[in-house]
Amino acid sequence: MKLVLFVALMTGFFSAACSAQSLQPADLMQAMYCVTHEHGGWLSTALAKQKQWPVSAAHDQMGYPHQDRIILAVYETPNRGQLFDLTIWPRAGKRLFKLQNNGSFDLEKGRIAFVIEPAVGDAMTQQRPEVWAREAMRGQHFMLRASGIPPMAKQVQCTSYKTEK
Repeated sequence: MKLVLFVALMTGFFSAACSAQSLQPADLMQAMYCVTHEHGGWLSTALAKQKQWPVSAAHDQMGYPHQDRIILAVYETPNRGQLFDLTIWPRAGKRLFKLQNNGSFDLEKGRIAFVIEPAVGDAMTQQRPEVWAREAMRGQHFMLRASGIPPMAKQVQCTSYKTEK
């Protein structure tokens, strides 16, 4: 059952949410740069050791008022991974990717079980991780190699809710 669910998710069986926009390759690479490189990377130890990652992603311009948002689901296995909710802000000629929320998830019998610790985000963002995970899983699907994510410090700045407090 889990394999069937994973195959359905990875082949785009589910349609994208109506608020989701097509994710441009540059946006995906910049978001993954933040997830993998900045501040030591936000990936779990198991994911950080992988040489490539299955990723599903959604680009949403409706979830936060007047704000671009990218939601990434990065898979460790077909049934386990991490969710990243990032907003995008223009800042001094760069694009600032701000991690609003993250958490590890397991797919169990069609349900998403979350382990959101250590979590990033405030009370509002903590209430909606399953909705965001499903939005990312319904989005576009990619296979990314760790070696294929170039350094982007000149174009991108990465921060999180936690580092700005």
